[in-house]
Amino acid sequence: MKCYYHPDRDAVGQCVDCGKFLCVECTGKYKPVLCDDCYNDRVNNYRIQQEQQIANTKAQEAAYVNEFTKHRNASFIIAAIVAIAITLETCIGYIVEGEYAFVFIFPLVVGLPIFALLFGIIFYLRTRDNWDALYDVISSGGIHPFKGISRYFKYKKIYDEYRSRL
Repeated sequence: MKCYYHPDRDAVGQCVDCGKFLCVECTGKYKPVLCDDCYNDRVNNYRIQQEQQIANTKAQEAAYVNEFTKHRNASFIIAAIVAIAITLETCIGYIVEGEYAFVFIFPLVVGLPIFALLFGIIFYLRTRDNWDALYDVISSGGIHPFKGISRYFKYKKIYDEYRSRL
């Protein structure tokens, strides 16, 4: 048997992909033993796979950023409405009772923490991988607002990195 590429040389091996017979020089070119055609096919297939993987990653990042923005905005609006409602209701009570000093203190001391906790809770529940949030809350013994707030900042970092590359 002779080498596929060098008909004047004896074959000492075969291409692992197509089975072409190869001489000593040809078998030493690539590991594993491949003919030039199969090597080029593998390189081209690898490039195509890498390009597809990069395109998929970019598409996933864009979808992730859109999802993050949607959850962030909804969480912010819901938490703001509830915190404002609680704060206004209490402040109106202080105005009716004539305790005007509390009208200015209450929103800062109580309203902002209420907003932060509500935002953390809502963001946590909206960004759960599985949407069995109610079961999660009941089985774990409580809601995790601080996990929601930390998750927000983790996702925001990814969001900011993605936006900076655009």
